[in-house]
Amino acid sequence: MENPGKRLQPAPDALRAALGQVIAEERQTWRRERQAIEAEARQTIAEMRAEFAEMRAKASVDIERREAEIEAMAVTVRELQRRLDDAGIEADTTAKTKPRVRVPAPAREARS
Repeated sequence: MENPGKRLQPAPDALRAALGQVIAEERQTWRRERQAIEAEARQTIAEMRAEFAEMRAKASVDIERREAEIEAMAVTVRELQRRLDDAGIEADTTAKTKPRVRVPAPAREARS
């Protein structure tokens, strides 16, 4: 009587070929999945770069606008200082709160 288990065992060459095919199919599946992941990563990186460039451009515009505002304020301060100087008024610029302005008392005329 033959061993029933022996009949069910595939030939080593057939088993090797079947395993080789399974491995090849799995490698192909992994390759496709990796390619899809890489494409998605490239797309995400491109989107992030574009978003960064947009944010950088907006920041540059904001900085330029703020610099222009500061320069306009500086011009105003210099003009006000010139007017105070022309009027003989001394401004206390060391005050931590609102600037205090000292107006010199008018010269009194001598009475006879």
